[in-house]
Amino acid sequence: MKLVTILAMLMLSFSAFAKSKVQVFSVTGMTCVSCATSVEKELKKIPKIDSVDISLRNATVTIQPKDGKVVDKNTVYSAIEKAGFKATLSTEKK
Repeated sequence: MKLVTILAMLMLSFSAFAKSKVQVFSVTGMTCVSCATSVEKELKKIPKIDSVDISLRNATVTIQPKDGKVVDKNTVYSAIEKAGFKATLSTEKK
């Protein structure tokens, strides 16, 4: 029984460690659906990104990396710049 408890604790610790960080970027100039679509299209080309959520109201992009992955903010900046916009990292959280 002790072994099962220890294994369960180790698995929980590992899953907490492997959780990806959600990143929120502020995007300058993104004001319409076409803008958001361009940004989303470029970001979805990055293999480490699991999902992209865009808020036109807040002019933000929220990125959820795939489990255990880290998305370099400069990679995100480059993709957003390729879509024609500038971005800054607003927050990073688990």
